[in-house]
Amino acid sequence: MMANKTDYYSILQVSPKATPEDIKTSFRRLARQYHPDLNPHNPETIEHFKQISEAYEILSDKIKRRRYDSDLRLQQKQHSYQKKQTYTSRPRKSEPVPETQNSNAQDCFFRGVAKSKNKQYQIAIKEYSKAIELDPKFIDAYLKRSEIRYKLGDNQGVLDDCYRVIQIKSSVPKAYYYQGRARFSLGYVQAAVDSYSRAISQEQNYAQAYYYRGIAYQDLRDHLSAIEDWQVAAELFRAEGNYGAYSLTKKKINSLGKSSFTLGWIYSQIVELSNNALVTLISYIFNPVGGLLPAFARLSYSQAMGVALIYGVVADLCLTGSSYLLVETSQQLLPAVSSLSVGQLLFLNFFPFIGLTLISGVLRLIDNTRGNLAQDMFLAGTSFLPLGLSFLAMGFIATPQGTPVFPLLTLLIFGFSYGILTLYTNCTQILKFSEAKSTLLVPLMTAISLGFYYLTQYFLSS
Repeated sequence: MMANKTDYYSILQVSPKATPEDIKTSFRRLARQYHPDLNPHNPETIEHFKQISEAYEILSDKIKRRRYDSDLRLQQKQHSYQKKQTYTSRPRKSEPVPETQNSNAQDCFFRGVAKSKNKQYQIAIKEYSKAIELDPKFIDAYLKRSEIRYKLGDNQGVLDDCYRVIQIKSSVPKAYYYQGRARFSLGYVQAAVDSYSRAISQEQNYAQAYYYRGIAYQDLRDHLSAIEDWQVAAELFRAEGNYGAYSLTKKKINSLGKSSFTLGWIYSQIVELSNNALVTLISYIFNPVGGLLPAFARLSYSQAMGVALIYGVVADLCLTGSSYLLVETSQQLLPAVSSLSVGQLLFLNFFPFIGLTLISGVLRLIDNTRGNLAQDMFLAGTSFLPLGLSFLAMGFIATPQGTPVFPLLTLLIFGFSYGILTLYTNCTQILKFSEAKSTLLVPLMTAISLGFYYLTQYFLSS
């Protein structure tokens, strides 16, 4: 009899006929409600959040959902049949799996390993399949069979085996690794990157996952991310004593590095970076609380830094442009600013981005919180951009005859409020500070950043 399936539809509070959009909406609502960072003193939310995430992972994927629905229908039929049987037969006590059955499963498994070494792959698959029939939760047998199936080009079979392993236990890095290999072979390159990333998140020193994620990034023409992954893989291979793989990886780094810096490559990187910046902006600008973390999660380290830098530059240009459009207002509020050159203004207006990046890094070190420069820059860029855009809007509504204070003040308050909300969301979701700490850190970061701005302005104008 098959094990009871978890009712993912009930966990996400949707019906079995729910659309993908309904599932996504419900997941976001529940994720915000039960996120551990938003409930730091309630340990039950951690387990509930894991269940929500697991349910969304299955139901948001068309293939996984179809398999899950099929298994669920089969379980319901079996349950219905067993219910009828209770009226015609006495209930039987559950019997433990005989020890000899487990022993036989192990025997089949080791015979499969021996056949694999002799490259008798079809016989090996049969032995692994026998082991799985005897023990349906034999994870190593699934993994070995998926490995052989991949060698034979049976990518759909690999995906089936990996899916079964993940159903049994969701924290098996090798299952995600082979899932990534199969997805890449089938042409689902971005999905392969996601699988390799899951493997790496569960096993930080997974050299092969870094190497093949680099291959996938290369296929996506994200050469910087590819080189980053290969550099990590090379060091891990060397630490393992796998000098053949180390040498091969270094050759790929050198080869890609030499071929990368061409006009075509530079153009493709600019297009990709612009596309990432636009997609990220659309993902979070209308809903920072619900969209910021997913937007950051889809970016690699170098992509996140590039997007953040674009936002910082755009905000800088917006502030500089508004300084000339709001001549009268800037002379009244910041008389020193109106005397600065364009170059000085550009430097001055970029300082909030630099300041927020530095402050974020320092606070992480003080709090001993894990993180990196990409997170600090992403925080600065996404928080600074709304303010720059609001100042630009203020500049456009200004007129030579003078502009009423109310619309200017409204835009100013809107920009600051939006920036502070985004900053708070970055602290809680990206940097993983608690709600209580973030409540104190956001005004502190804002005050220090503004202080740096005014000090820089003072030195430039003196």
